[in-house]
Amino acid sequence: MTTGGRIRPSIGSPGVRRENTADSRPDPGVDPGVDVWVATLPVGHADGLPREAAKGGHVRIKGSLYPIVASVSASHSIVEIGAERRVETGDEATFFDWVEGSRPEDLGAACRTSVYDLTMHLNPLLPRRVV
Repeated sequence: MTTGGRIRPSIGSPGVRRENTADSRPDPGVDPGVDVWVATLPVGHADGLPREAAKGGHVRIKGSLYPIVASVSASHSIVEIGAERRVETGDEATFFDWVEGSRPEDLGAACRTSVYDLTMHLNPLLPRRVV
């Protein structure tokens, strides 16, 4: 089963500056202090995505993993895409699947919670696809 959402219109934003803070995780392709693209996803902690996901969680978009950055709000999460625009509005974003890096076990480890807690708190209205 995969769980995710789609990137919303006017989500990608140029000119967001990556700051070198204690919570930021360096992307090997992006130097701290440079402008990066971000995508806002319509999934937040009200949907079952833990707030702690911003401290190491990832989302798969177009086969690549992108870090969840900034605070996870009730209805949205923000993903850092990097210095190049690599995703588009409407692309599918997968929070859980069977591929290493985006398995429930991986997000659970990043959030320091169990897979059971992650899956039990998923909003039943989230799109799911059994594979």
